[in-house]
Amino acid sequence: MSNAAPRSAPALPFEPPDPQFRLVVGLYVALLVVPLVLFGAVTVGFSDAAALYGVFLIAGLLLVAVVTWALGRLDGAAVRLGNSRLRWFLSLPALGLIVGSFTTLSRIGGIAMVGFFLGLFAALAGLLLAVMARSRYVKTLLDAVDVDGEWTAGWPAAAKRRVEWLAAVSMLAGVVTFAGGLAVGGQFWFPGQFLVAIGAAITGYGQSQDYAVTPAGITVERGGFRRFYEWSHFDGYTRTDDALVCHRPRRVDVRFALDDLDDPDAVEGILSRYLGRSEVASV
Repeated sequence: MSNAAPRSAPALPFEPPDPQFRLVVGLYVALLVVPLVLFGAVTVGFSDAAALYGVFLIAGLLLVAVVTWALGRLDGAAVRLGNSRLRWFLSLPALGLIVGSFTTLSRIGGIAMVGFFLGLFAALAGLLLAVMARSRYVKTLLDAVDVDGEWTAGWPAAAKRRVEWLAAVSMLAGVVTFAGGLAVGGQFWFPGQFLVAIGAAITGYGQSQDYAVTPAGITVERGGFRRFYEWSHFDGYTRTDDALVCHRPRRVDVRFALDDLDDPDAVEGILSRYLGRSEVASV
C-alpha cells in the first residue's frame, strides 16, 4: 500500500529523438518493409539474383535514410513511446512477417527465407526499441523531478543463488533441447532457443543496479538502460534480515540487499515516505 498521495508525472520537455534512436527506428522499419518490396519485385517479374540484391540494398538504404530524417522532425517521439504500453507491441508486425514468410516458403523459396530472417531481426529490433524508448523517458523524467535518494544494490546472496540456479537449469535444458533436436532432425530444437534466451534474461535478476527514488516512483538503471516503476505498482515494503523488499503484485519484487547499502535505515526512511511497511516477509 502506498503512503504517498497519487502523483502524476510532471510535464516533460519534448526534444527530437537522438541520432542513435532514430537510426534504430530506421533499421526496424527497413527490416519490416524490405521483404515486402522483394516480394513485390518477384511478383512483377524480377528473378535475377543481382537485380534482387540491388532492390534489397536500394530499398533498405532509402528507408533507413528517410525514416531517420523524418523522425528528427518529431519532437518527443522517443519519450512519448517510452511512456506508452504500445512500445511492447512493436514486435507484432515482425511476427506477422515471420509467419507470412514461412507459409510462402514453398512458393517463392529464397525470398521467403530472406523475409523470415529479416522478420526475426525486426522482432529483436522492436524489443530493443521498446527498451531504448523507456530508457529515454526515464532519463527525461529524472531531469524534471527532484530525487529523494540514490543507491546501488543487488539481491541478497541466498536469493541471488536461487536465481542463478534457475537460469542455469533453463539454459542447460535449452542447449540439450536444441542440440537434440538438430541431432535427430526433430522440430523440438526450436523451443530450445527460447529456453536459452529465458535463462540469459533471468541472470539479470539479482545483479547490482542503480536506483533513484523520486515522488513519481523508482527508477532502475543497469548497463545504460533505465526502467521506471510508479508507486502504484507496489503494495508495500518489507524489511527482512538481509534485504529491503518492495512488493509488486504478480511481478518480481524489487530487492535491496542490506549489505550493499551504506545506510539501510536511511533507505528505509525514504521508502516509507511512499510505501507502507508490511510484516509479511517475501520468500
